[in-house]
Amino acid sequence: MLDLKDHSSQPSSVPLSRPLFVPLPGAVHFAQYEAFRPKEQRLLLRNTDTVPRRVRVVAPDTAHFAIRGPFDSAGRPLQDSRVAPGTEVAYTIRFDPAEAADYAHDLVIVTEREKFIVPLRAVGPRAFLTLPDAVEFDSTPCRTGAARRFMVRNEGAADAVVRLQTRLPGGVRGECPFTVEPAVARVPAGGALQLTVRFVPPTSDEHEGELECVYLQEEGEDGEEDEAEEDEDGDGGMGMGIGSIGPGLGPESKGKDDEDDEDDVGAPAVPRNPVAVVRLLGTGHDTDVVLSSSLLQFPDTYLQLASTATVRLTNRSEHPVRFSWRSMAHRGVEEEEKGRVRAALDDQRRSEARAVLADSVRGGGSAADGDLSEDDDEDGAAARGGGSALAETQASMGGALRPSLEARAQLQATERRHRTMRRQASEASLLFEDGAFRIEPLEGSVWAHSEQEFTVTFVPQNAGAHDITAFLQTQGREKRLPLVLRAAGVGPRAVLSFDQLDMGDITVTSVRRYEMQLFNKGEIPCEWSAAGSAGPFSNCFRVSPPSGRLRVGEQVDLELEFCSRQLGEVAETAIFQLAGSEDPVPLQLRGQVVPPAL
Repeated sequence: MLDLKDHSSQPSSVPLSRPLFVPLPGAVHFAQYEAFRPKEQRLLLRNTDTVPRRVRVVAPDTAHFAIRGPFDSAGRPLQDSRVAPGTEVAYTIRFDPAEAADYAHDLVIVTEREKFIVPLRAVGPRAFLTLPDAVEFDSTPCRTGAARRFMVRNEGAADAVVRLQTRLPGGVRGECPFTVEPAVARVPAGGALQLTVRFVPPTSDEHEGELECVYLQEEGEDGEEDEAEEDEDGDGGMGMGIGSIGPGLGPESKGKDDEDDEDDVGAPAVPRNPVAVVRLLGTGHDTDVVLSSSLLQFPDTYLQLASTATVRLTNRSEHPVRFSWRSMAHRGVEEEEKGRVRAALDDQRRSEARAVLADSVRGGGSAADGDLSEDDDEDGAAARGGGSALAETQASMGGALRPSLEARAQLQATERRHRTMRRQASEASLLFEDGAFRIEPLEGSVWAHSEQEFTVTFVPQNAGAHDITAFLQTQGREKRLPLVLRAAGVGPRAVLSFDQLDMGDITVTSVRRYEMQLFNKGEIPCEWSAAGSAGPFSNCFRVSPPSGRLRVGEQVDLELEFCSRQLGEVAETAIFQLAGSEDPVPLQLRGQVVPPAL
């Protein structure tokens, strides 16, 4: 605001919230112009006060806009600098474009009480794609892709460079079930472009998304928001912020920041990127894709031998489906597992880098050797989503370290190796894998109204119960189909010719020998060994031979020797261990060690 007393002795009846002169129109717009073909428009300033007032228009400091005037309403030059109440003073705005682009300038109006601006805007030719309001898909099987292709035309006067992307509505974060091709395209004026929108519903629900079409200034680049928005309260876009500057701080006296902005005044304006949004709608549903059984029970199987069972996948739908056997129930668990693997790899990388730097310090690394190159460091950090090994290790070891050339090479090799391992961990398919069960085929496809038979092989590596669940992920089903695999591994089986031995009275220090046989009655070779007993007479027994191997159906003769130097009752259990079996072969021994008879 300016002080009215400095310019006039007559008070004003116009409230401070409104200027003394109202511009008509509130903003001057130019359209449909060509390069080097000037265009003109008329700007009127009406005195809304009850007394004559003066007004001045600051000449534009740009080569693209010029002003002539003032004139009266009849177009004659104004003879008196004062404007009568209720009358208008006219100015002619001349626009001289250098190219068919957008231009912007703020024309400063100075009255006896305030300063305000009138926007001058020139809008060049625009591109306009005939996008639909919405794209709706028919009900689609879960995890099965559906595509809609349609043509859009550029009905504008300029070539269109657009970036196309899909997103969830309302700025919600997450994976959008819709995709679009191409991602970036150029459409000449009057030309056409084919868009392909794909829909892959992850669940059997209704899904909604948005196709965002951003009009770019250049291919692959965004424009900057530089165009001022017009005022919405009817004041014609007049910025009272400029009107509030004090005397001597108008356009005639600019600060450093204003001088920096002076170069861009009147230059082609870079408009805010226009954005068109298309609504995307679709629904997913489960199809009739089922397993013949949810449980496979295998017979007891000897170690290293194999048992097989089959299960069928039936596709009763109208679409072919792809399938894959997974170890985990859903994708979220898989992502958590991948995250744990990546975290472990990062810990390992930092540990290796710390060891390399520590060795370099002990070896007397020179400060002149320098650090890792910034390019290698940044590449590694970008690939891992974190800091480099050198930077993180320096921080953990409390200061800047200067590795030697050899240490620097080792660090770079560590970066590359762990970068590869992280990428492999992120791209891992995590198909079903188990040491005892094998499913064939692990992945593939089934045609519509067809079946796929799977062969499940059980090869136990250790004795005992085996119980695991495999999950079949198929297109057309929201949830993975579980298949419980239940079996038992059986180790080698062997028996003694007798399992109890009553030795009676045994004279102390005397030697007793007993013969027996060990039979392999199982279906696999048996490796056995005599383990003795845990009682007080455990050191009094000796088995010959102490160990061996029995083929299927084979037996071995054993000799048990007993000799004790202590008196007492013998109640021992000799154990024969079988490799790979949880059940040892016991032999119960009974007797009485007595003193010699006189």
